[in-house]
Amino acid sequence: MQNWNLPHITAYWDDRVDAIERFSRLIEATPEADRPKELAALSDAVTLQTAALADADLMKCAIAIVEDLYKAASKRTYIDEPVLQYLDASCPPFFKALRARGYVICYFINNTLDNLDRPITAYPAWFAAAKVFYLCPQHIPCQNQPEEQWPALVKKYTVDGRQVAQELVSRCRQEGRHFVYLDIDAGENDFVFAKPVASDAGAIFLYREEAPVPGSHIVARLPSGPRPQAG
Repeated sequence: MQNWNLPHITAYWDDRVDAIERFSRLIEATPEADRPKELAALSDAVTLQTAALADADLMKCAIAIVEDLYKAASKRTYIDEPVLQYLDASCPPFFKALRARGYVICYFINNTLDNLDRPITAYPAWFAAAKVFYLCPQHIPCQNQPEEQWPALVKKYTVDGRQVAQELVSRCRQEGRHFVYLDIDAGENDFVFAKPVASDAGAIFLYREEAPVPGSHIVARLPSGPRPQAG
């Protein structure tokens, strides 16, 4: 069994060293019968490291982790079962603990993409495995539709998809759910709705306009305190 006690919590997803790819290959090399124990050990290690973090460090790490998730997904040429298993074992313990302490990821991405494969197939699978709610106006009308219909559906229904996606953002804010909101063809004012989110209690607010490449920048704001805990 692998030693999953890594030097730092962000090391499980560090895109600078292709951590997700490297560790998912270790999962792939694990015999099928032993894989559940390996994945459980990974989850336990992440749980322990997360529990040891103070709130201030937890929030800063959350920014690095969700950024690495997006960068890693954006440069992959394939997504297979081992990588989804790795994400499903490693990410939920961190994001569950983050939410339990009253903090939520609110990540807005304004990136132009020429190809629809990533926003409609790759990103949804990637963030579903990580247990982060994925929202994209161009993805909504294309769900469960043939690939050859995607361009026409995006052209016809993106405005409607944007309205639905923004309504779902409001629901995530109310329920305290982590989310990633990507718009690949945003107009000048299509992210105005996101600005008030930065003032929400417990909201770890991120906004990206630059492409997800090394050295790129984002706007990030940490909350002054956690969300109020339900009675």
